[in-house]
Amino acid sequence: MNTQNPISMYVNKTNVTPKGGPADRNDINFFCNEGSVYSGMWKWKEIRGNILTGGVTSPTSGWTRYWDDVTQTPWLYGTAANTFISYDDVQSLTIKVNHAKNAGVKGVMLWDMSYDYNNELINVLQNIHCTTNCPVVTTTVAPTPTTTVPVTTTTTTTTGGPVVTTPAGKCTGVAAWDAATVYAVTGTKVTHTGHLFTNSWWTQNEAPSTANAWGVWKDGGAC
Repeated sequence: MNTQNPISMYVNKTNVTPKGGPADRNDINFFCNEGSVYSGMWKWKEIRGNILTGGVTSPTSGWTRYWDDVTQTPWLYGTAANTFISYDDVQSLTIKVNHAKNAGVKGVMLWDMSYDYNNELINVLQNIHCTTNCPVVTTTVAPTPTTTVPVTTTTTTTTGGPVVTTPAGKCTGVAAWDAATVYAVTGTKVTHTGHLFTNSWWTQNEAPSTANAWGVWKDGGAC
């Protein structure tokens, strides 16, 4: 990954499991008869206490946080020890909880609660029970490419009268939602049923709806 600088989480791996967080031990696994091995696991409280010391998206020096748009999850890379860590955090669990609510799922879970840090993760998962006046989890989203739609104006001239300039609607130039299109970039705008919608995560074949405030599409109002 150092060679790639790193540009992708998909790289060759070694068959030797490296040591995980500070509590990971090189114990003998009698059940699988595989000798003495590390688990390679980092607990969330270890990541927060040793790497993400400045906040859930702010790693300490020597570490970089990345975001994968396909899995909608973060990953960390430490250059000194050439260490890669994939995990879930407040941002990715918020997306999963919202998706579960949109699908009508009645519950979510994490393993395990003793690995949490100041209840950061369990507080997000509690939102699965929320139906009205739900709290909004504010996170720092990794930068994603954006598309700028130019604002145009229409000028109408009437003989003998003033020139009237009317600004174009906010939906001008925005493509209509298409069931076959993959909307992989968060923040993509579409029009549907006379409204402007913006996606909050990866989606395909999920029609925007003004009646679903917890869905992938956020209603931006009528065009």
